[in-house]
Order: sequence, then C-alpha cells, then structure tokens
Amino acid sequence: MPIKGHGFELHIERQSLQHRINGAVQRERTIGTYQVYVDGKPRHDLYGFMAEQKGPSDSTPAGNDSNSRIAPGYFELWTQFGTKYRTNGYVHGNQPIGTRPRPGIELIGTGSRTEILIHPAIGFLSSEGCIHPTSQLASGKTDILHVDSRTRVIALIDAMTAFCGTNWPGKDGYRIPDCFCTIDDVGPV
Repeated sequence: MPIKGHGFELHIERQSLQHRINGAVQRERTIGTYQVYVDGKPRHDLYGFMAEQKGPSDSTPAGNDSNSRIAPGYFELWTQFGTKYRTNGYVHGNQPIGTRPRPGIELIGTGSRTEILIHPAIGFLSSEGCIHPTSQLASGKTDILHVDSRTRVIALIDAMTAFCGTNWPGKDGYRIPDCFCTIDDVGPV
C-alpha cells in the first residue's frame, strides 16, 4: 500500500522475520523499515527500523489470540490516552524504563484489534500487536535498546506536533489531523 502523498505519512515496510531460541522457547518478530513523508516528500531525519509481532498478519480477534501483527493497511493516527502510554501526557526526560506513562501513538482503523500503538520497546519485543521503532537489529539475538526506541517515538510525536501546528490536539484520545500510518508486507513475511 503506497503512501498517498498528502499530509504526514509514516510508511512501514515489513521485510523479514527474526527468531530467538531460549531453551525450549522460540520467539519470532517481524522486522521492517520506516520512513516519514510530508506531502509526499521524505523527511531525511525520520527513518529507521520497526519491530512487530510475528505473522501472518491478522486484524481479526484470532490475531489477538495468536499475538500476531495487524494486517497491512492505511491507518489514522490518534493521540493515545492510557495509563501506560500517552502522546501528550507522557513523562518527559531520560526516565527509568518502568516510569509511566511512556510516549505512544495510536493507530485507528485496525479492524477488531484495538489499542495498537507505536511505542518504545526493550529486549526482543515488548507487546502484543504494537509497533516499535528501533535502530537496525542484526539478528534475533539483537535486543531493542529502550533509550533508542523511546527517542524515536518522541521524534515522531515532535514531528507531528510541528506538522500540525495550531491544529495539534493538545489532549490525548483525539485524531491527529492529516497524520497517517501505512503498513506494507513487502518481504518474505
């Protein structure tokens, strides 16, 4: 699903799967790239990698049950209002990992899957169905670094805030005007 060339668009291209075996437990994550576009032009400072749950993509209740990633699509971005993650009301600064609320952005239009967020991660992967910005992860043995992931989420929030200007919703739980996320399955995922 290509970008539409209008507004603020976060484009994620899922490219591969990574595995980690820890004793008898095998875990799997989807790795992709991301690039932000504003009115169809790339923001050369807002790109990197994304980590998500395993495939196949599934936006039905069964996807929740199997801890799968959501199906590809074009989604509205909203400010998140929760106890763990918020877009406007997160705790700022270099905080310990457990400090809440953490920065997060919500995707809307995800079928029967709800609370699908873009938020920081740590370790192999952090949560069911959510999307985690990161630097490149060489293999399934490579951990997501929380400080890097958090910095990337905040950079996305700051860029959307600047893009929206006076139209930025100053409260959480609201539509972020003209801000979207498009997700494609492009690799063997």
